[in-house]
Amino acid sequence: RQTQQTRPLPAPQSSAPASSRPIPHTPSYPSVVVILCYHDLAEKGSRYSVSPQRFEAHLKTLKAQGFTFLTVSELVALLDGKRDQVVPKRVVAITLDDGFRSAYTVAFPLLRKYQAKATLFVYTDWVAKTKRALTWEQLREMAQSGLVEIASHTVTHAYPARLRRALRPDAYRQRWLWELQTSKTELEQRLGVVIRGLAYPCLLYTSDAADE
Repeated sequence: RQTQQTRPLPAPQSSAPASSRPIPHTPSYPSVVVILCYHDLAEKGSRYSVSPQRFEAHLKTLKAQGFTFLTVSELVALLDGKRDQVVPKRVVAITLDDGFRSAYTVAFPLLRKYQAKATLFVYTDWVAKTKRALTWEQLREMAQSGLVEIASHTVTHAYPARLRRALRPDAYRQRWLWELQTSKTELEQRLGVVIRGLAYPCLLYTSDAADE
């Protein structure tokens, strides 16, 4: 029968707080996974804008620090153990939301310069509607480059919480399914790619859409 040990515990090997110590790298899982979300890349814009110079500085720093750039679907496959390759020690996924034209005029040339991958979440109702929005031709070129994954951001960028408040439950469900299915179908038909990803507008997934 075991008895309770009264000897003092050995001193820790590191005096650094646990939160600051790096996660030990193993062959099956990266040590560091970073996801960076951008919207418009412009000198002057909204509070969601990042200057082209800062965006390039981010890419340059990540490259210098040895990060491997993956699309979101590649990252998911990696974390699920479905990629038959050596697992990178440091991984970053760049995302660009909405479909601002700067994704083509600013981000795309820089992604090619640094051979970095990114995922572009597009809401289809805005494509080619204004000078600030991407065109279908630009989306098609990026999708065929091997550097940019195109994914869905719904049709109208509708917020689930607002739809739930404005519509009856059956109408809400019908509208939400339309947002998801129509955006996926249009992107696939126009771009000739398989759409695997979805970003809910306003980050409202758990509280407003998980049950759908």
